[in-house]
Amino acid sequence: MNHDTIGRGKRHKLVLMAVAIFVFANATYGQSKPQEADKRVLRVDDYSRWRSISNQTISGDGKWATYVLRFTNTKPAEAKPVLHILNLETNQDLEVPNATGGTFSADSHWIAYQIDPSGGGGRRGRRGRGGRQDPERAQAEEEEEKPRRAELRNLATGDVRSWLNIQSFTFSDNSTHVILRRRAPGAAGGGRGGGRGGGAGGNTPERPRGVDVIVHDLTTGRHQFLGSVGDISFNKRGDLLAYTVDAAMKDANGLVVLDLDSGRLHVLDNDARIYNRLTWNEEGTALAVLKGLEVEGKRERDSHLIAFPDVGAAMDGNPSPVTLDPTTADGFPEGWVVSDRGTLGWSADDARIFFGIKEQVEEPDTERENTADIANVDVWNTLDERIQSVQMSRANSDRNFTFRQGFDVATGKFIKLADATMRDLDVAPEGHWAVGRDTRGYIHDHNPAAADIYRVNTSTGERTLMLSNQLTGSGLLGFST
Repeated sequence: MNHDTIGRGKRHKLVLMAVAIFVFANATYGQSKPQEADKRVLRVDDYSRWRSISNQTISGDGKWATYVLRFTNTKPAEAKPVLHILNLETNQDLEVPNATGGTFSADSHWIAYQIDPSGGGGRRGRRGRGGRQDPERAQAEEEEEKPRRAELRNLATGDVRSWLNIQSFTFSDNSTHVILRRRAPGAAGGGRGGGRGGGAGGNTPERPRGVDVIVHDLTTGRHQFLGSVGDISFNKRGDLLAYTVDAAMKDANGLVVLDLDSGRLHVLDNDARIYNRLTWNEEGTALAVLKGLEVEGKRERDSHLIAFPDVGAAMDGNPSPVTLDPTTADGFPEGWVVSDRGTLGWSADDARIFFGIKEQVEEPDTERENTADIANVDVWNTLDERIQSVQMSRANSDRNFTFRQGFDVATGKFIKLADATMRDLDVAPEGHWAVGRDTRGYIHDHNPAAADIYRVNTSTGERTLMLSNQLTGSGLLGFST
């Protein structure tokens, strides 16, 4: 990084700090510093008039800044956020009421944000005498009926376009397109929660994740509509958009790539399964995804890992995916599955894909009619490594824990990396090596955390002991670059 870049970054930070200080100094009363005679003691009523700054960011070219100013000590429904878009060259400050989440495109030509007309949930007034509605309440209810929307603003011209009921938006890295993902039907506010592993992972079979998506071309102003979209992601260059289809009827599900230059759709894989954990490699030339099927009476899906090492060739009519099938892969532990509760990741050389596995278990019985005979007792064995309270606090994370493994793309070989003797595994950024920790024998109620530290070859799974009884607190271990 050169000195000009460093200096520009420092100036950006100073600009944001100056904006924050200016707004903080004027937020309470919206006026300049009062004269000495105007000073008075703050009262309880003033407490709800305080405002705070959040979501501050600066454009890549350093010409624009944005932040949100909202009331802090009020109910969430009365926060009344205001998005400020500040031109740092002219000091022109544009205010957008009820807007949040301002995001600049990489080329600094556009900004997108969300608008909630209710002002954060809406505020109801009171009815006046004679049963007539108070004008304040009438306006509030009118605002509540307006749907949320996302707006896209051209910073140079000030032109604005809007779309209703958008959950999220994402600019491509080359700033030629933006994708707008609608909220799921019936979802209030932030859309769906939960799911397998959060984020891109899983869902119940009765409720597919697929929603409508709009692909907006920033250069032409035209749209392309995509239906029943599960995961969706631009590649790094921004010329390809990959997405999974997750519909109520699974027979048309699959993995699709949209060529943004030509507008052509290329179906790379179709199956009556659930596709998720879509992952590009760093260069944006290869794809990996899981496709699974619910198993009756079992908690985990029966999933396969499929990879397309050359997406360009796959789009030309030669998909040739490389597949990891747990039932046929050598060395894959019996009774375990490729889990969509863990993430996927490519090594820097695209030779390996890292993923999680988990033991298949019976689905918990949640429909039992008579629960009176179920014992409400927590049992703790003195031989357990962790005390009961720790076991209880970590129960959910332990249920969803996956063991990190490797997959050789060229040979289709499964590579065992982590297991019960070495649960914790950190893969180096380039992907050739990993550091594993064996904590057995060092778990203690009050002693500092310690473990035996291993170097792991991610190509073979071979482990080499580096350190014994090594402290593993925060900041004590890391990778060299």
